[in-house]
Amino acid sequence: TAAAPWTLPSHMTMLTGLDPVAHGVRKLGGVLSTHVTTLAEALKAAGFRTAAFTDGGLVHHSSGMGQGFEIYRDQPNPPEMVNGFARLLPEALDWMRSTRHEDSFVFIHTFDVHSPYQRGSPTIMEQFHERPTPSGPEDYLLHRFGFQYWQVNQRISEYGRMSEVLRDYDAGVHEADAGVGQILDLLAGTDRLENALVIVVSDHGESFGDHHVHIGHGLALTDDEIHIPLLIRFPGREGAGQRIETLVDMTDIAPTALDVMGIPAPAEMQGESLHKLLQHRARRHDYAFGYSQNQESVFLVRDGY
Repeated sequence: TAAAPWTLPSHMTMLTGLDPVAHGVRKLGGVLSTHVTTLAEALKAAGFRTAAFTDGGLVHHSSGMGQGFEIYRDQPNPPEMVNGFARLLPEALDWMRSTRHEDSFVFIHTFDVHSPYQRGSPTIMEQFHERPTPSGPEDYLLHRFGFQYWQVNQRISEYGRMSEVLRDYDAGVHEADAGVGQILDLLAGTDRLENALVIVVSDHGESFGDHHVHIGHGLALTDDEIHIPLLIRFPGREGAGQRIETLVDMTDIAPTALDVMGIPAPAEMQGESLHKLLQHRARRHDYAFGYSQNQESVFLVRDGY
């Protein structure tokens, strides 16, 4: 589960191993304390090269997210230009090639799977626009959502059917998947894949009128907004093909990376390494914790409920 239904607190949890209440960056303008040791700082102290290539937006160094990174790219292109992996990957892959003989950590963030959903690669969008978009019983919600102020920037009013929204969203998922494939290809081509730890995760989910409230994210602590994908490729393909149903959350990502690299996690990190799950050992916590700024509320979910 995501630490929050929107970008800033969730990414900060991802990079610190602390939940939003602990790291304190819960609202716009929040800044991480320099007393917190981030994942990048811990790796850099252990001799790793560190770099981040992001699409900008709320993943900005001014929040303290850049702590520990030698390079932190966070400037988005103008709205009319293409963002996402199409813009980020060339520089990120060049950096990965330049550090292929060194221990290195690269954090890559993309808006490919994000509204406005129409802003994907023209080639991929054209392919997905061949998909049928039938009418559905929830189509009427698009008209209602079009009057909500936060839907304007998402360009929801341009859609007539919910299937059209999902089509464009799926195109973004496909584009992100292809970008991850390029990263894996580079690691394999430079003989680094077998020794690499690769973590693919989202910072939040997306609602498509699931509760007849809105399209997007940031409002609610519901499954559609906080249930996210987490894929881990361990060095040597350890545990390959396993699907583990145990409830985990974002505080576990940083401790997992440090554990696999043989680096002690800072004492303040609240999460734990997920590597133990491959040996069928139980996670220390049987719950997940998250925070919603809009509702000023928290959720506490126990495993199995």
